[in-house]
Amino acid sequence: FGVGRNTHRVGGLAAKHGAHGVRAMSGLIVGKAAPFRIAPGCLRIGMIMAILWFAQPQLQNLPGWLVATTVVILLVAARWPRLLVIAIPIAAILWLLGPRAPRPGPKAGTPRA
Repeated sequence: FGVGRNTHRVGGLAAKHGAHGVRAMSGLIVGKAAPFRIAPGCLRIGMIMAILWFAQPQLQNLPGWLVATTVVILLVAARWPRLLVIAIPIAAILWLLGPRAPRPGPKAGTPRA
């Protein structure tokens, strides 16, 4: 997944975009109307990056097929929103019926109960 190596970068991007969005919305950038058009996008990117930064330990444990399915569903949602009615239940079924991670067995030298 590659998130673990870039934890500090993700946090920095979240702070940078969030601060720029707040600065543009507050009117500290004087000039054309462009900052007011950019500000909502910066705030959204900052919030998403902050969510990814906070969820980074859990994201490392996600199986690859679940990440791929989520990306496909997001692309389907962007292109054909009505297909979400079909895509979300299919993703839920795949998640429920998907392969499970092996459970760790007893450690060597531990007595069995």
